[in-house]
Amino acid sequence: MVEKTHVRNTDEQTEYAFPPATLAWLSVAVLLIMGLMAFLDRQIIALLVDSIKLDLGVSDFQVSLLQGLAFGILYATAGLPLGYAVDRYSRRWVIFWGVMAWSICAMLCGLSETYGTLLAARIGVGLGEAALGPAAYSILSDLFPKKRLALALSVYSIGSLLGASVAYAIGGAVVTWAAHGGTLPLLPDLEIWQIAFVVTGFPGILIAFLVFAMPEPKRRHLLAAEAAPLKAVFAFMGAHARFIICLIGGSACMMVCAYAGMSWTAVILHRVYGWSIATVGMSLGAWSAVLGVFGLLMNGALVDLLYTRGVRDAHLRYYVYGMGIIAFAAPVILIMPFGALGFLLAMAPVKILGNFIGVSAAALQIATPAELRGRMSAVFIASISIAGLTIGPSFPAFLTDFVFQDQLAVKKSLAATYIVFAPLGAAFFFFGMKPFRSFTPVETAR
Repeated sequence: MVEKTHVRNTDEQTEYAFPPATLAWLSVAVLLIMGLMAFLDRQIIALLVDSIKLDLGVSDFQVSLLQGLAFGILYATAGLPLGYAVDRYSRRWVIFWGVMAWSICAMLCGLSETYGTLLAARIGVGLGEAALGPAAYSILSDLFPKKRLALALSVYSIGSLLGASVAYAIGGAVVTWAAHGGTLPLLPDLEIWQIAFVVTGFPGILIAFLVFAMPEPKRRHLLAAEAAPLKAVFAFMGAHARFIICLIGGSACMMVCAYAGMSWTAVILHRVYGWSIATVGMSLGAWSAVLGVFGLLMNGALVDLLYTRGVRDAHLRYYVYGMGIIAFAAPVILIMPFGALGFLLAMAPVKILGNFIGVSAAALQIATPAELRGRMSAVFIASISIAGLTIGPSFPAFLTDFVFQDQLAVKKSLAATYIVFAPLGAAFFFFGMKPFRSFTPVETAR
Protein backbone atom coordinates (compact mmCIF):
# COMPACT_ATOMS: atom_id res chain seq x y z
CA MET A 1 0.00 0.00 0.00
CA VAL A 2 1.27 3.45 -0.87
CA GLU A 3 1.60 5.66 2.16
CA LYS A 4 -0.23 8.98 1.83
CA THR A 5 1.57 12.13 2.86
CA HIS A 6 0.06 15.58 3.08
CA VAL A 7 1.62 18.39 1.12
CA ARG A 8 1.59 21.94 2.45
CA ASN A 9 -0.85 24.13 0.54
CA THR A 10 1.20 26.79 -1.24
CA ASP A 11 1.13 27.86 -4.83
CA GLU A 12 4.93 28.13 -4.73
CA GLN A 13 5.45 24.43 -4.00
CA THR A 14 3.10 22.91 -6.53
CA GLU A 15 2.61 23.71 -10.19
CA TYR A 16 -1.07 24.05 -10.96
CA ALA A 17 -2.72 25.01 -14.24
CA PHE A 18 -5.69 27.19 -13.40
CA PRO A 19 -8.75 26.84 -15.67
CA PRO A 20 -9.38 29.60 -18.25
CA ALA A 21 -10.42 32.92 -16.76
CA THR A 22 -13.75 32.81 -18.61
CA LEU A 23 -14.72 29.57 -16.89
CA ALA A 24 -13.52 30.86 -13.56
CA TRP A 25 -15.61 34.02 -13.76
CA LEU A 26 -18.60 32.08 -15.15
CA SER A 27 -18.46 30.02 -11.98
CA VAL A 28 -18.33 33.19 -9.90
CA ALA A 29 -21.43 34.45 -11.74
CA VAL A 30 -23.38 31.22 -11.14
CA LEU A 31 -22.42 31.11 -7.48
CA LEU A 32 -23.24 34.82 -7.14
CA ILE A 33 -26.79 34.17 -8.40
CA MET A 34 -27.19 31.31 -5.94
CA GLY A 35 -25.82 33.44 -3.14
CA LEU A 36 -28.35 36.10 -4.07
CA MET A 37 -31.21 33.61 -3.79
CA ALA A 38 -29.87 32.26 -0.52
CA PHE A 39 -29.75 35.68 1.07
CA LEU A 40 -33.10 36.66 -0.43
CA ASP A 41 -34.76 33.68 1.23
CA ARG A 42 -32.82 34.29 4.44
CA GLN A 43 -33.42 38.03 4.78
CA ILE A 44 -36.93 38.57 3.40
CA ILE A 45 -38.17 38.16 6.96
CA ALA A 46 -36.48 41.44 8.00
CA LEU A 47 -39.14 43.38 6.09
CA LEU A 48 -41.99 41.29 7.47
CA VAL A 49 -41.32 41.67 11.21
CA ASP A 50 -44.33 43.77 12.16
CA SER A 51 -46.64 41.81 9.82
CA ILE A 52 -45.62 38.50 11.42
CA LYS A 53 -45.90 39.99 14.92
CA LEU A 54 -49.44 41.18 14.23
CA ASP A 55 -50.65 37.94 12.63
CA LEU A 56 -49.00 35.45 15.01
CA GLY A 57 -49.03 37.58 18.17
CA VAL A 58 -45.32 37.32 18.95
CA SER A 59 -42.65 39.71 20.32
CA ASP A 60 -39.53 41.27 18.79
CA PHE A 61 -37.42 38.69 20.60
CA GLN A 62 -39.47 35.79 19.22
CA VAL A 63 -39.16 37.17 15.70
CA SER A 64 -35.41 37.54 16.25
CA LEU A 65 -35.28 33.79 16.88
CA LEU A 66 -36.86 33.23 13.46
CA GLN A 67 -34.30 35.56 11.91
CA GLY A 68 -31.33 34.05 13.70
CA LEU A 69 -31.43 31.04 15.99
CA ALA A 70 -33.93 28.93 14.03
CA PHE A 71 -32.10 29.51 10.77
CA GLY A 72 -28.67 29.20 12.35
CA ILE A 73 -29.10 25.87 14.18
CA LEU A 74 -28.64 23.64 11.15
CA TYR A 75 -26.95 26.28 9.01
CA ALA A 76 -24.04 26.13 11.44
CA THR A 77 -24.00 22.49 12.54
CA ALA A 78 -24.83 20.88 9.18
CA GLY A 79 -21.96 22.76 7.61
CA LEU A 80 -19.46 20.37 9.19
CA PRO A 81 -20.69 17.11 7.58
CA LEU A 82 -21.44 19.02 4.39
CA GLY A 83 -17.87 20.30 4.45
CA TYR A 84 -16.70 16.69 4.54
CA ALA A 85 -18.91 15.97 1.53
CA VAL A 86 -17.35 18.95 -0.26
CA ASP A 87 -13.86 17.53 0.33
CA ARG A 88 -14.86 14.04 -0.81
CA TYR A 89 -17.61 14.25 -3.44
CA SER A 90 -18.74 16.40 -6.37
CA ARG A 91 -19.11 19.97 -5.18
CA ARG A 92 -21.68 20.73 -7.89
CA TRP A 93 -24.06 18.06 -6.62
CA VAL A 94 -23.65 19.26 -3.03
CA ILE A 95 -24.66 22.74 -4.18
CA PHE A 96 -27.58 21.48 -6.31
CA TRP A 97 -29.27 19.58 -3.49
CA GLY A 98 -28.63 22.40 -1.05
CA VAL A 99 -30.32 24.98 -3.29
CA MET A 100 -33.30 22.69 -3.87
CA ALA A 101 -33.70 22.04 -0.14
CA TRP A 102 -33.64 25.64 1.03
CA SER A 103 -35.96 26.82 -1.77
CA ILE A 104 -38.60 24.24 -0.89
CA CYS A 105 -38.34 25.10 2.81
CA ALA A 106 -38.57 28.82 2.01
CA MET A 107 -41.90 28.16 0.30
CA LEU A 108 -43.01 26.12 3.30
CA CYS A 109 -42.41 29.21 5.44
CA GLY A 110 -45.18 30.82 3.43
CA LEU A 111 -47.53 27.92 4.09
CA SER A 112 -46.95 28.01 7.86
CA GLU A 113 -49.90 29.03 10.01
CA THR A 114 -48.31 28.90 13.47
CA TYR A 115 -45.12 30.16 15.06
CA GLY A 116 -43.93 26.58 15.57
CA THR A 117 -44.31 25.51 11.94
CA LEU A 118 -42.66 28.73 10.76
CA LEU A 119 -39.78 28.04 13.14
CA ALA A 120 -39.38 24.51 11.73
CA ALA A 121 -39.43 25.74 8.13
CA ARG A 122 -36.77 28.34 8.91
CA ILE A 123 -34.59 25.57 10.33
CA GLY A 124 -34.95 23.76 7.00
CA VAL A 125 -33.88 26.87 5.08
CA GLY A 126 -30.74 26.97 7.19
CA LEU A 127 -29.98 23.31 6.49
CA GLY A 128 -30.12 23.80 2.73
CA GLU A 129 -28.11 27.01 2.71
CA ALA A 130 -25.35 25.38 4.75
CA ALA A 131 -24.20 23.54 1.62
CA LEU A 132 -23.41 26.58 -0.50
CA GLY A 133 -20.62 28.34 1.36
CA PRO A 134 -18.09 25.51 1.85
CA ALA A 135 -18.59 24.24 -1.70
CA ALA A 136 -18.31 27.71 -3.22
CA TYR A 137 -15.15 28.57 -1.28
CA SER A 138 -13.57 25.25 -2.24
CA ILE A 139 -14.39 25.58 -5.95
CA LEU A 140 -13.24 29.18 -6.21
CA SER A 141 -9.99 28.37 -4.44
CA ASP A 142 -9.24 25.92 -7.27
CA LEU A 143 -10.18 28.44 -9.96
CA PHE A 144 -8.15 31.50 -8.88
CA PRO A 145 -4.54 32.10 -7.76
CA LYS A 146 -3.97 33.61 -4.33
CA LYS A 147 -3.43 37.12 -5.63
CA ARG A 148 -6.96 37.16 -7.14
CA LEU A 149 -8.78 35.10 -4.54
CA ALA A 150 -9.95 37.91 -2.24
CA LEU A 151 -11.49 39.77 -5.20
CA ALA A 152 -13.14 36.61 -6.58
CA LEU A 153 -14.63 35.74 -3.20
CA SER A 154 -15.73 39.34 -2.70
CA VAL A 155 -17.50 39.33 -6.08
CA TYR A 156 -19.17 36.04 -5.15
CA SER A 157 -20.24 37.65 -1.88
CA ILE A 158 -22.04 40.35 -3.88
CA GLY A 159 -24.76 37.72 -4.27
CA SER A 160 -25.41 37.87 -0.55
CA LEU A 161 -25.52 41.63 -0.63
CA LEU A 162 -27.81 41.78 -3.66
CA GLY A 163 -29.99 39.14 -2.03
CA ALA A 164 -30.55 41.42 0.95
CA SER A 165 -31.22 44.38 -1.36
CA VAL A 166 -33.60 42.35 -3.53
CA ALA A 167 -35.30 41.07 -0.38
CA TYR A 168 -36.05 44.65 0.65
CA ALA A 169 -37.21 45.69 -2.83
CA ILE A 170 -39.28 42.60 -3.63
CA GLY A 171 -40.59 42.39 -0.09
CA GLY A 172 -41.81 45.97 -0.24
CA ALA A 173 -43.42 45.42 -3.64
CA VAL A 174 -45.10 42.16 -2.61
CA VAL A 175 -46.40 43.64 0.64
CA THR A 176 -47.85 46.61 -1.25
CA TRP A 177 -49.38 44.36 -3.92
CA ALA A 178 -50.90 41.99 -1.35
CA ALA A 179 -52.19 44.88 0.74
CA HIS A 180 -54.14 46.04 -2.31
CA GLY A 181 -55.83 42.67 -2.73
CA GLY A 182 -53.22 40.66 -4.63
CA THR A 183 -53.40 36.88 -4.22
CA LEU A 184 -51.60 33.79 -5.53
CA PRO A 185 -53.29 31.21 -7.81
CA LEU A 186 -54.38 28.14 -5.82
CA LEU A 187 -53.41 29.92 -2.57
CA PRO A 188 -55.92 32.76 -2.25
CA ASP A 189 -56.11 32.88 1.56
CA LEU A 190 -52.48 33.56 2.45
CA GLU A 191 -51.51 36.53 4.60
CA ILE A 192 -49.20 39.22 3.25
CA TRP A 193 -46.07 37.81 4.89
CA GLN A 194 -46.92 34.30 3.67
CA ILE A 195 -47.22 35.47 0.06
CA ALA A 196 -43.78 37.09 0.31
CA PHE A 197 -42.16 33.81 1.41
CA VAL A 198 -43.79 31.77 -1.38
CA VAL A 199 -42.97 34.29 -4.13
CA THR A 200 -39.31 34.55 -3.15
CA GLY A 201 -38.79 30.84 -2.52
CA PHE A 202 -40.03 29.41 -5.82
CA PRO A 203 -37.32 30.72 -8.23
CA GLY A 204 -34.59 28.84 -6.38
CA ILE A 205 -35.99 25.50 -7.56
CA LEU A 206 -35.19 26.52 -11.14
CA ILE A 207 -31.93 28.28 -10.33
CA ALA A 208 -30.50 25.11 -8.77
CA PHE A 209 -29.93 23.70 -12.27
CA LEU A 210 -27.52 26.54 -13.14
CA VAL A 211 -24.82 24.73 -11.19
CA PHE A 212 -24.34 22.39 -14.15
CA ALA A 213 -23.29 25.34 -16.33
CA MET A 214 -20.06 25.68 -14.33
CA PRO A 215 -17.10 23.27 -14.28
CA GLU A 216 -16.07 20.98 -11.45
CA PRO A 217 -12.40 22.10 -11.31
CA LYS A 218 -9.54 19.77 -10.57
CA ARG A 219 -8.54 20.10 -6.95
CA ARG A 220 -5.38 22.13 -6.77
CA HIS A 221 -3.12 19.50 -5.25
CA LEU A 222 -2.87 15.83 -6.06
CA LEU A 223 -3.74 14.76 -2.56
CA ALA A 224 -6.82 16.95 -2.51
CA ALA A 225 -8.59 14.31 -4.58
CA GLU A 226 -9.11 12.43 -1.35
CA ALA A 227 -10.29 14.09 1.80
CA ALA A 228 -7.72 14.08 4.59
CA PRO A 229 -8.75 12.22 7.76
CA LEU A 230 -10.65 14.16 10.39
CA LYS A 231 -7.67 14.09 12.72
CA ALA A 232 -5.77 16.19 10.17
CA VAL A 233 -8.37 18.94 10.58
CA PHE A 234 -7.92 18.96 14.35
CA ALA A 235 -4.15 18.79 13.97
CA PHE A 236 -4.18 21.85 11.71
CA MET A 237 -6.45 23.76 14.08
CA GLY A 238 -4.29 22.85 17.06
CA ALA A 239 -1.06 23.84 15.33
CA HIS A 240 -2.47 27.23 14.35
CA ALA A 241 -4.90 27.84 17.21
CA ARG A 242 -4.11 31.52 17.71
CA PHE A 243 -4.74 32.37 14.06
CA ILE A 244 -7.93 30.29 13.86
CA ILE A 245 -9.35 31.75 17.09
CA CYS A 246 -8.52 35.32 16.10
CA LEU A 247 -9.85 35.02 12.54
CA ILE A 248 -13.07 33.37 13.69
CA GLY A 249 -13.45 35.69 16.69
CA GLY A 250 -13.00 38.86 14.66
CA SER A 251 -15.21 37.61 11.84
CA ALA A 252 -17.89 36.55 14.32
CA CYS A 253 -17.98 40.03 15.86
CA MET A 254 -18.23 41.55 12.40
CA MET A 255 -21.02 39.11 11.56
CA VAL A 256 -22.91 40.15 14.71
CA CYS A 257 -22.70 43.79 13.62
CA ALA A 258 -23.74 42.95 10.06
CA TYR A 259 -26.75 40.82 11.01
CA ALA A 260 -27.89 43.29 13.66
CA GLY A 261 -28.05 45.98 10.99
CA MET A 262 -29.72 43.76 8.41
CA SER A 263 -32.33 42.58 10.91
CA TRP A 264 -33.36 45.91 12.41
CA THR A 265 -32.60 48.75 9.98
CA ALA A 266 -35.88 48.20 8.12
CA VAL A 267 -37.78 48.03 11.40
CA ILE A 268 -36.23 51.31 12.57
CA LEU A 269 -37.21 53.09 9.36
CA HIS A 270 -40.79 51.76 9.60
CA ARG A 271 -41.37 51.86 13.36
CA VAL A 272 -39.31 54.87 14.48
CA TYR A 273 -39.42 57.11 11.40
CA GLY A 274 -42.84 56.10 10.07
CA TRP A 275 -41.85 55.07 6.56
CA SER A 276 -44.28 52.78 4.73
CA ILE A 277 -43.16 49.22 3.99
CA ALA A 278 -43.05 50.00 0.27
CA THR A 279 -40.84 53.05 0.85
CA VAL A 280 -38.59 51.11 3.21
CA GLY A 281 -38.26 48.27 0.71
CA MET A 282 -37.33 50.35 -2.31
CA SER A 283 -35.14 52.85 -0.46
CA LEU A 284 -33.31 50.32 1.67
CA GLY A 285 -32.88 48.01 -1.30
CA ALA A 286 -31.17 50.73 -3.34
CA TRP A 287 -29.12 51.93 -0.36
CA SER A 288 -27.94 48.41 0.44
CA ALA A 289 -27.10 47.59 -3.17
CA VAL A 290 -25.06 50.71 -3.90
CA LEU A 291 -23.10 50.87 -0.66
CA GLY A 292 -22.77 47.12 -0.34
CA VAL A 293 -21.44 46.46 -3.84
CA PHE A 294 -19.04 49.37 -3.44
CA GLY A 295 -17.88 48.00 -0.10
CA LEU A 296 -17.41 44.44 -1.31
CA LEU A 297 -15.40 45.42 -4.36
CA MET A 298 -13.42 48.07 -2.50
CA ASN A 299 -12.62 45.77 0.41
CA GLY A 300 -11.53 42.87 -1.80
CA ALA A 301 -9.57 44.99 -4.28
CA LEU A 302 -7.72 46.99 -1.62
CA VAL A 303 -6.76 43.89 0.33
CA ASP A 304 -5.54 42.15 -2.84
CA LEU A 305 -3.51 45.26 -3.73
CA LEU A 306 -1.93 45.49 -0.28
CA TYR A 307 -1.24 41.76 -0.22
CA THR A 308 0.52 41.69 -3.59
CA ARG A 309 2.62 44.67 -2.48
CA GLY A 310 3.99 42.76 0.47
CA VAL A 311 1.57 43.61 3.30
CA ARG A 312 1.41 40.00 4.42
CA ASP A 313 -1.23 40.53 7.09
CA ALA A 314 -3.42 42.75 4.89
CA HIS A 315 -6.55 40.62 5.28
CA LEU A 316 -6.61 41.09 9.06
CA ARG A 317 -4.95 44.52 9.30
CA TYR A 318 -7.64 46.01 7.06
CA TYR A 319 -10.37 45.06 9.52
CA VAL A 320 -8.53 46.23 12.60
CA TYR A 321 -9.10 49.71 11.19
CA GLY A 322 -12.51 48.81 9.77
CA MET A 323 -13.93 47.70 13.10
CA GLY A 324 -12.55 50.84 14.70
CA ILE A 325 -14.50 52.94 12.21
CA ILE A 326 -17.69 51.01 12.98
CA ALA A 327 -17.17 51.54 16.72
CA PHE A 328 -16.83 55.28 16.10
CA ALA A 329 -19.97 55.33 13.92
CA ALA A 330 -22.15 53.73 16.61
CA PRO A 331 -22.76 56.78 18.82
CA VAL A 332 -23.16 58.94 15.71
CA ILE A 333 -26.25 56.83 14.88
CA LEU A 334 -27.92 58.23 18.01
CA ILE A 335 -27.07 61.92 17.55
CA MET A 336 -27.18 62.32 13.76
CA PRO A 337 -29.78 64.94 12.70
CA PHE A 338 -32.01 64.94 9.59
CA GLY A 339 -34.25 62.06 10.67
CA ALA A 340 -34.24 58.83 8.68
CA LEU A 341 -31.81 60.15 6.06
CA GLY A 342 -29.34 61.09 8.80
CA PHE A 343 -29.72 57.62 10.29
CA LEU A 344 -28.92 55.98 6.95
CA LEU A 345 -25.93 58.28 6.48
CA ALA A 346 -24.56 57.32 9.90
CA MET A 347 -25.08 53.65 9.03
CA ALA A 348 -23.15 53.95 5.74
CA PRO A 349 -19.70 53.01 7.18
CA VAL A 350 -21.23 49.95 8.80
CA LYS A 351 -22.77 48.87 5.49
CA ILE A 352 -19.60 49.46 3.47
CA LEU A 353 -17.17 47.79 5.88
CA GLY A 354 -19.64 45.14 7.03
CA ASN A 355 -19.30 43.31 3.71
CA PHE A 356 -16.17 41.55 4.89
CA ILE A 357 -16.73 37.88 4.23
CA GLY A 358 -14.73 37.70 0.99
CA VAL A 359 -11.65 39.04 2.75
CA SER A 360 -11.93 36.74 5.77
CA ALA A 361 -12.69 33.73 3.56
CA ALA A 362 -9.64 34.49 1.42
CA ALA A 363 -7.45 34.61 4.53
CA LEU A 364 -8.73 31.19 5.55
CA GLN A 365 -8.18 29.68 2.10
CA ILE A 366 -4.62 31.05 1.95
CA ALA A 367 -3.80 29.49 5.30
CA THR A 368 -5.52 26.12 4.83
CA PRO A 369 -4.12 23.04 3.03
CA ALA A 370 -6.24 22.18 -0.03
CA GLU A 371 -7.34 18.80 1.30
CA LEU A 372 -8.81 20.47 4.40
CA ARG A 373 -10.47 23.48 2.83
CA GLY A 374 -14.03 22.18 2.69
CA ARG A 375 -14.14 21.24 6.35
CA MET A 376 -12.18 24.27 7.54
CA SER A 377 -14.56 26.48 5.54
CA ALA A 378 -17.44 24.68 7.23
CA VAL A 379 -15.88 25.23 10.68
CA PHE A 380 -15.37 28.90 9.83
CA ILE A 381 -18.90 29.40 8.47
CA ALA A 382 -20.45 27.45 11.35
CA SER A 383 -18.60 29.43 14.00
CA ILE A 384 -19.26 32.91 12.67
CA SER A 385 -22.83 31.98 11.73
CA ILE A 386 -23.65 30.77 15.23
CA ALA A 387 -22.51 34.12 16.58
CA GLY A 388 -23.90 36.28 13.80
CA LEU A 389 -27.27 34.60 13.41
CA THR A 390 -28.02 34.14 17.10
CA ILE A 391 -26.49 37.25 18.68
CA GLY A 392 -26.89 39.66 15.75
CA PRO A 393 -30.70 39.72 15.54
CA SER A 394 -31.38 38.81 19.18
CA PHE A 395 -29.02 41.15 21.09
CA PRO A 396 -30.81 44.33 19.92
CA ALA A 397 -34.21 42.64 20.39
CA PHE A 398 -33.27 41.61 23.94
CA LEU A 399 -32.25 45.16 24.79
CA THR A 400 -35.46 46.54 23.26
CA ASP A 401 -37.83 44.09 25.02
CA PHE A 402 -36.12 43.54 28.38
CA VAL A 403 -33.73 46.46 29.05
CA PHE A 404 -35.24 49.57 27.46
CA GLN A 405 -38.74 48.02 27.45
CA ASP A 406 -39.73 50.39 24.67
CA GLN A 407 -40.48 49.35 21.08
CA LEU A 408 -39.24 52.73 19.84
CA ALA A 409 -35.83 52.22 21.52
CA VAL A 410 -34.72 49.79 18.82
CA LYS A 411 -32.28 52.38 17.40
CA LYS A 412 -30.54 52.64 20.80
CA SER A 413 -30.37 48.85 20.91
CA LEU A 414 -28.68 48.69 17.51
CA ALA A 415 -26.10 51.35 18.42
CA ALA A 416 -25.33 49.55 21.69
CA THR A 417 -24.67 46.36 19.75
CA TYR A 418 -22.01 48.10 17.65
CA ILE A 419 -20.42 49.72 20.71
CA VAL A 420 -19.97 46.30 22.33
CA PHE A 421 -18.91 44.10 19.41
CA ALA A 422 -16.90 46.37 17.07
CA PRO A 423 -13.98 47.02 19.49
CA LEU A 424 -13.95 43.34 20.44
CA GLY A 425 -13.67 42.35 16.79
CA ALA A 426 -10.82 44.81 16.22
CA ALA A 427 -8.90 43.23 19.10
CA PHE A 428 -9.33 39.72 17.66
CA PHE A 429 -8.09 40.79 14.21
CA PHE A 430 -5.13 42.65 15.75
CA PHE A 431 -3.88 39.61 17.66
CA GLY A 432 -4.33 37.41 14.57
CA MET A 433 -2.05 39.50 12.34
CA LYS A 434 1.27 38.02 13.46
CA PRO A 435 0.35 34.32 13.06
CA PHE A 436 -1.27 35.03 9.68
CA ARG A 437 2.03 36.39 8.37
CA SER A 438 3.55 32.91 8.76
CA PHE A 439 1.24 31.64 5.98
CA THR A 440 2.06 34.41 3.54
CA PRO A 441 5.64 34.64 2.25
CA VAL A 442 6.69 37.93 0.69
CA GLU A 443 6.58 36.57 -2.88
CA THR A 444 2.77 36.50 -3.03
CA ALA A 445 2.29 37.83 -6.53
CA ARG A 446 1.68 34.47 -8.21
